[in-house]
Amino acid sequence: SLRPNPEVALSTEGFPGTGENSSVKSTEVSLEISQLVELGGKRAARIRLAGAERERSAWDYEALRLDVVTETTTAYLDILRLQEGLKSDEEMLRLTEESLRAVTRLADAARALPVELSRANLAVIDARTQREQTALALGRAKLRLATLWGGTEARFGNVSGDLSALPALPAMETLLARMAQNPDLARWSAEIAWRDAALDNESRLAKPDVTVGVGIKRNLGTDSNSLTMGVSIPWSRSNRNQGAIREARYERERAAQMQAAETQRLRAVLMEAVQRLEAASAMVGALQNELLPAARQVCETARSHYEAGRLGQLDVIEAQRGYHEISLRLLDARREYHEAAIRIERLIGEPLSAFAKSN
Repeated sequence: SLRPNPEVALSTEGFPGTGENSSVKSTEVSLEISQLVELGGKRAARIRLAGAERERSAWDYEALRLDVVTETTTAYLDILRLQEGLKSDEEMLRLTEESLRAVTRLADAARALPVELSRANLAVIDARTQREQTALALGRAKLRLATLWGGTEARFGNVSGDLSALPALPAMETLLARMAQNPDLARWSAEIAWRDAALDNESRLAKPDVTVGVGIKRNLGTDSNSLTMGVSIPWSRSNRNQGAIREARYERERAAQMQAAETQRLRAVLMEAVQRLEAASAMVGALQNELLPAARQVCETARSHYEAGRLGQLDVIEAQRGYHEISLRLLDARREYHEAAIRIERLIGEPLSAFAKSN
């Protein structure tokens, strides 16, 4: 919004030379101040251009901010998944230790072979190793989260959260309507506004400005002063800024094409995220309501039948492993649901919980 600075000029004419001009009496000294007067609304156009560029930069900042939020939320989600996985590993370790105690009692009563005792020991070692690996992965996940806020170590224990609390998904029409506020998309509207302002600014620069000057001239020979005034206007004979105008017009059209392409890309990403969420929801339902209860029942039945001598120890170990694997698959499915929800929230620029509150 700043106006052009005035210019001050000091000049001399008839400076002492030779012949009749050898005296300072022929010298004239002029002091002039001039001001460029912008015409054609250049200053207003320049202000609009700067405002449009600031808005575009604000959307770029918002996109980066949401990227950080998404990355941090995903890191937090990884910790929740590993915390629950560690609990499942500990339960698996508890089951194998109970089986080991049962096999030990049977072996002491000469009702179990030594090889069965060895298998039970190996199952406990395997479960303990799995738990230790999960604990190490949990430590790495906590460190990754800590680095996102500039920390060098994870100075916190467990994080709070419930993977089983799955946010509801609104209708696709609602998601597509809210996608207009996605900063990656909204910045292109700001980009087009900026390009429009740039085109207007370049068009106005084609109009010449006027420089007005006023000054005083001192004649040293006659010891007299006189005022001077002047006006200068550039002669736009060949360069009328037509090259910059064509470039600005091209960049404006290019921004419109990029906006259309980005809209299509984000629509495809949104539909893919919704499909991932729906598939994860179906998987969670099947694992949680059918497979996991059945696997738990098989595990308990196999252990009781083994103690009664109606099943072998391999059947018990296999049942325990099956229950543990289904538990981990359920955690993975819940994590997949939440990760897809996070991607959708990044695309629409707001949390899915906001829809539940509005409803």
